[in-house]
Amino acid sequence: MTSVMRQLARKRLDERLAPMRPIASSIFRAPRGGWIRAVREALGMPRRELGRRMSVGEKRVMQLERGEVEGKLTLHTLARAAAALDCDLVVVLVPKRPLQQTVMELRRQKAAAWIESRVLHTMMLAGQVVSLEDLPPQLIEEIERSYSDRRLWES
Repeated sequence: MTSVMRQLARKRLDERLAPMRPIASSIFRAPRGGWIRAVREALGMPRRELGRRMSVGEKRVMQLERGEVEGKLTLHTLARAAAALDCDLVVVLVPKRPLQQTVMELRRQKAAAWIESRVLHTMMLAGQVVSLEDLPPQLIEEIERSYSDRRLWES
């Protein structure tokens, strides 16, 4: 994927996910006993019936409900339970901040580290004390642009 395509993909994802960001942590937080149990009980469905619909025993339904709370269910099993409860399973990763912001912050960190290790250190050895803030913004932006998306994740 080219960098232009990756930037466009980031923009589109940011646009789609932006409405979810403020509500993700509160709305998507599972009920105390898990979603399977909450929906099953709200429907008044006994474990035995859910087990029948999933072709498992009542004891296995109890294990599934406990496994969901403990975070040990596979997506496949969760999808089977959702289907048996006539529910849609929605799995979405909602970044805590826009993806573009994350990439720009990483670029700035990489650029600052590069400048400090090469430019500022050399200037200090020459007796010229300069801080990052003293450098022209165009220089910092040019160094930021030199870090491709893939290079951002290198140590």
